[in-house]
Amino acid sequence: LSASRMAAVVGLMKGLGSCDVEAQSAVLVALCRAVVATNQVGSAFVDAGGVMALKPWLQAMVERTRVLGLHSGDVREEDQALQLQSLRLLQALPMTADCMRNTLIGRVVAQLRNHCETARQPANDLIVKWKQQYQEEAGSLLPTSVAARAALPSDYLGEALDSARRDASPASTGQHADAATTSSANQLAAPAAFVAQQQQQQHQRAAAAA
Repeated sequence: LSASRMAAVVGLMKGLGSCDVEAQSAVLVALCRAVVATNQVGSAFVDAGGVMALKPWLQAMVERTRVLGLHSGDVREEDQALQLQSLRLLQALPMTADCMRNTLIGRVVAQLRNHCETARQPANDLIVKWKQQYQEEAGSLLPTSVAARAALPSDYLGEALDSARRDASPASTGQHADAATTSSANQLAAPAAFVAQQQQQQHQRAAAAA
């Protein structure tokens, strides 16, 4: 598979049924080989919407595991193999923070970790890798200490990144008043400091109104 064929591959993936395990396995094996061979293939796959096309396959895996686990206590070997193949592909892809946010693929991988015993460790490793990558891309927008980052809400990283991008865009430059600029900067600070400052401002307004 070459980078120029990724759009066609993604189209094929969208046309496959979510329960066609044999066909899915063949596609995943071929993709893994191609992505490992060259980063261009991985980038082309991500750009063509491949992660979003893979997402319903993963969701179907989770659902099958739930059902089989409840009724038979045993997950099929082909499903276990498919889970691992999917995670190997995601591990090899040059994932971006934008792709993570737009596809919410991390939530599905977390479901695999929580419900699929075979995929638990590789899924957890992938989540750790993506979280670190996301934080690195956010860069100076986040608190630098480990403790401060650990205290952030689960979606704070994305909110901080989006806010900074909006403020840095040409369309918004020069259109915000000083108060809006200060507010945006505060939102990118550590949450505890921001909350304390907001409480102080509320007290000052209440005192002035009294």
